[in-house]
Amino acid sequence: MKKHYILIIMGILAVGLTYIASTNVRKTETLFDIINARPVDVKNSRSKTIVSIIDSGVDIYNYNDRLLIKGRNIINTEEPPIDKLGHGTIITDIIFDVVNEVMIHNEHIKVLPVKVFDDYGNTKDKFIPEGIKWAVDNGANIINLSIAMKSVNNDIVEAIEYASQKDVLIVASVGNDGTQIEGTLLNNLPVIWVGSINKNRLKSNFSSFGEHLILVALGEDIETSKGITTGTSYSVAQVTAAAAILKSIDNTLTPMEIKNILQSSAKDLGAKGVDKYYGYGLLDIKNAIKNLEN
Repeated sequence: MKKHYILIIMGILAVGLTYIASTNVRKTETLFDIINARPVDVKNSRSKTIVSIIDSGVDIYNYNDRLLIKGRNIINTEEPPIDKLGHGTIITDIIFDVVNEVMIHNEHIKVLPVKVFDDYGNTKDKFIPEGIKWAVDNGANIINLSIAMKSVNNDIVEAIEYASQKDVLIVASVGNDGTQIEGTLLNNLPVIWVGSINKNRLKSNFSSFGEHLILVALGEDIETSKGITTGTSYSVAQVTAAAAILKSIDNTLTPMEIKNILQSSAKDLGAKGVDKYYGYGLLDIKNAIKNLEN
């Protein structure tokens, strides 16, 4: 009998919070330091990996055809997925920033933008599952959902199950409500739920939490091309980048294998072991690559 989930998706982007950062921070640390994104000598051949960003689109004029694949505007299929809101473009920037920090001269990881939010950050329930399925059908290996998912409705469940059947990994935000979410939310599927920490490696006040949480990454005071920004959206982008790097190094990896590598290589934070505030811990890209090669 098919399981049903009494869940609701919050159709808002996981962004827009104002947060006063603590001053007790090692000032020289960067985002790359915190998630241990270091240049590596990759022995394996690199393979084409497609990351689909289900979001507000992307600034398609800011990237050349080498890095960007023609995407889809789910809201208006007659128009390209141009990002006038800026959120999807920031996600894309962070993914490429992390990828390029680790894999110099990246030519293998490409972005497939799917626009499901309009220029004001609004969407409809049907757009997100439609976007997921379109991305799956058009070659995505990994899907970035920097969307404030307080929970998930049956249409989203079906779309994620469809992605799982087609060997596509989902990386999603736990949301910015700062509240506990009950249940494991599809943790038996290749879904990585991501929360936020600050530069002191403490859980962000706004980051939601619960048993479903898998990883955390930096989500506060992140420097971007559009200024300083905060939100779990940007934590998700870092984990998506890490997943894409692993897939590019070894294209035989299944979504569950990528998820397991990222879990097992994370740096434990908070209470010892897996917990509802930090999941398996802080994303550690260098350790993940080391675990893969071993």
